[in-house]
Amino acid sequence: MTTPRTKKGLAASNSSTAALLKKLGLKAENPGVFCGEWLGSGKLLKSTSPVDGRLLASVRTATPQEYERVAQRAQQAFFAWQTVPAPKRGEIVRQLGNALRDAKGDLGRLVTLEMGKMEQWHPLGVVGIVTAFNFPVAVWAWNSALAAVCGDATLWKPSSQTPLTAIATIKIAERICRANQVDPALFSLVIGDGATIGECLIGDPRLPLISATGSTRMGRHVAEVVARRLGRSLLELGGNNAIIVAPTADVDLAMRAILFGAVGTAGQRCTTTRRIIVHESLREVLARRLTDAYRQVPIGSPLEAGTLMGPLVNTRAVEDMQAALAQVRKEHGEILYGGEPLRGPRYPGGCYVRPCLVAARHDMKIVHEEACAPILYLISYRTLEEAIAYHNEVPQGL
Repeated sequence: MTTPRTKKGLAASNSSTAALLKKLGLKAENPGVFCGEWLGSGKLLKSTSPVDGRLLASVRTATPQEYERVAQRAQQAFFAWQTVPAPKRGEIVRQLGNALRDAKGDLGRLVTLEMGKMEQWHPLGVVGIVTAFNFPVAVWAWNSALAAVCGDATLWKPSSQTPLTAIATIKIAERICRANQVDPALFSLVIGDGATIGECLIGDPRLPLISATGSTRMGRHVAEVVARRLGRSLLELGGNNAIIVAPTADVDLAMRAILFGAVGTAGQRCTTTRRIIVHESLREVLARRLTDAYRQVPIGSPLEAGTLMGPLVNTRAVEDMQAALAQVRKEHGEILYGGEPLRGPRYPGGCYVRPCLVAARHDMKIVHEEACAPILYLISYRTLEEAIAYHNEVPQGL
């Protein structure tokens, strides 16, 4: 038997729930379909609270015809949204985030009423971090800082080509941890080859998340191993970036962007510009300008002021570059400039090369591969549709 006091409590609870729903724009019956307009003429869906069995509100569901309308409208919205400049898109997302933060308390209470709990975020555990040689500190920092804030520890396997940088970085992290009386194993480090230590790390069920940066081949293997143990993977893999130079382009502006994108870091980054897709009317002009610019690139020690391009990471990288150029010749591409290793007292160690400019076709096999070296492919096009198709036909996703 319900006591008067209980009835009073229920009445107050019902009143507060009704006020909450009203505040969030909900009614006793709500259309459950949205595509720029609210629709819903299907079955009535009742939302009942598991907390006390009360009916919160009802929702009118979608019919198959309404689903089709929503799908079409969403696609139309996408076609328009993709043309909005990224900064404007970001501003809208920022405003959305602020609006959701403003409603966080009310939405949280509705979550509790509708499904019976309040959401809590807990750290994952130890996050494995695998980094490549070309960003030996930044990628670790991006991952480890976020992990630490979220309450996770990290276990870092850096590239064997940059072990000293990793050790120096961890020593800094160790000093900060000890100064704050925090266990420095929060930022752990293992240096070793991929076939042994790398396999131990990605296969370890104590590491629920593996963040790996490297080649597409490496990423595919990491994803497979981690997925087999039902872990999570965060992958940043190879790129094959292109710049499309339209017939109306400002060639001087394009030259600066191309030279920086293609030659910076000696072509050894996933964001390197590897392909120039240029309109046929500008192809000869751009090829001549780029050849002249490449001849003037200051190559030498990156410790010296004025150097624009330093060495490749090791002699194996030089050999890989020469193998890629051999494939260019095999596929009848034309080397317009550079590509050869540099010798002599100014270039000690055997890791220096001239940046290379290649006249290529969009369908050459080597063009679809990511050579981690300063090789730039010059590809001509006739129509914008061709240019976009050439840009998107490579398998790399970054």
